[in-house]
Amino acid sequence: MRTAVAVPTSSPIESAGIAQIARIKGLAALGRGDTYDLAEQLGSSRVRKAVSAMTTGNTPDMLDMNVIVGAFLQTMRNSSVFLRLLDSMVRVPFRSRISLVATDATSWTVGEGKPIPVTNATLDQLLLTPQKAAALLVVTEELLRGTQSERNLTLALRRALAAAVDLRFLSTAIGAGTPTFPSVGPTAADAVADVKQLLDAVQPTSESSLMFVTAPDVQRAGATITNASGAFQFPNLTPTGGEILGIPAMPSDQMIDGTMALIDATRIAGETGTIQVDASDQATIEMLDSALVQDATTGTPAPGLVSMFQANSVAIRALLDFDAQVVRENAVAQVTGIAWA
Repeated sequence: MRTAVAVPTSSPIESAGIAQIARIKGLAALGRGDTYDLAEQLGSSRVRKAVSAMTTGNTPDMLDMNVIVGAFLQTMRNSSVFLRLLDSMVRVPFRSRISLVATDATSWTVGEGKPIPVTNATLDQLLLTPQKAAALLVVTEELLRGTQSERNLTLALRRALAAAVDLRFLSTAIGAGTPTFPSVGPTAADAVADVKQLLDAVQPTSESSLMFVTAPDVQRAGATITNASGAFQFPNLTPTGGEILGIPAMPSDQMIDGTMALIDATRIAGETGTIQVDASDQATIEMLDSALVQDATTGTPAPGLVSMFQANSVAIRALLDFDAQVVRENAVAQVTGIAWA
């Protein structure tokens, strides 16, 4: 006897809310209905409240939008280094200047009748200012009306926002002052030495939350490199994730080929805000695979401009507020020139 079994999805249903909002606003921009009417037809109850709150500013309904954003960000943890590490960072509200202890306090055993020593702690002023990660998609009306539109929009938005967030985060975390070492060499023993260089530079403690962030070519090489006995040197490492010495390792397209970094999230402050979704069929988009050419400050025109109105398409833009700053020493170290055989 056979029966139907409901299998739960791997992510909460609220995570599709951002795609539903994008779909609703996209169809509304094309003149296929009022935003609120489309929300009633195509959105979940939470999405309907969120769409209403975007206009009315109703605080209780904004809670639904916060749930939708939080669920969507959770789905990005497997594709974004920043969001994977965020839960272990020092969470600091945007635009709130606070003081952080930049040096560790020292513990003492005090003898009878002796004073308690006081550590000369250093206070650093910290202010996180929201940066905007932007995802810009061009979609047709047929895609928006399709049965797989929400799934396709979710994947596209997640991929684009993750790339934008990590580009900014990694350029901030790995700067001119980051300890950087050349790779020891191509062998399995050299790979272990490279890992040791990173561990010695970061000097993790029992409270550290570590992650190896690799360029995709380094991740592939590390997953397949074998030692003198023919066994995999890092048996728990895969081309798309896994661990090195029990520490999570994650590839990122935003890392330069041949590089690997070790990050201690507990020494970094970070925060995320809301996601803003807009749509327009009147925009003119610069369609390029490489860096953008158009520059309004210099009057530089752009090739490859496409009118959304002429193409019967709609441009969907998603903006995510976030920021991160290194707040303590030994937060990050990197190895360059890796060519493990």
